[in-house]
Amino acid sequence: MTTELKVKQFTNKGLELVTCKTEDGLIKVKSIMLLNDFSQIPVVNEEKQVVGCISWRSIGKAEAMNCKSNLVKDYIEVPFVIYEKENFLNHIKKLAEREYAVVINEEQKIVGIITTYDMTMYFYDFINPHLRIGVIENCIRRLIIDSGIEIKKEIDDFTFNEYKKLLEVEENWKRLGISNID
Repeated sequence: MTTELKVKQFTNKGLELVTCKTEDGLIKVKSIMLLNDFSQIPVVNEEKQVVGCISWRSIGKAEAMNCKSNLVKDYIEVPFVIYEKENFLNHIKKLAEREYAVVINEEQKIVGIITTYDMTMYFYDFINPHLRIGVIENCIRRLIIDSGIEIKKEIDDFTFNEYKKLLEVEENWKRLGISNID
């Protein structure tokens, strides 16, 4: 098993990255955020380098301070920036605190954005099969325990191969009381 989970793994989704510029209008950017269910949009210069981010949080803070501007540049916040080749696991805590991270390459150009939603869904997709296997294993254990099949060690210490060998014995299979499955 690898000890590194590269940041890049979270940014290559085949989706077009949405960014804005400092001189874009606030209403335009709010509309983009609402239509796409975004919480933030990276703000870039002409070279696609990140100059900040605009978010619902940064808009709210500026409006609370009576900002009446209609330009993105007046609502920018400093983003959490990480490089695509870095180990993602080194950044989980800060990403959770900041809610998103802007990902850049070696040329300092933006290649993506990672949100806490992205992180949550990645780990859900990763762990879900393991959770399902655990449920299946618990069902197998319950069947064996309830059947009264004699076992020589703790059921919690069994491997799947040991379940298989145990249930390949015809007498044990019959004790499960499952007659409609071979």
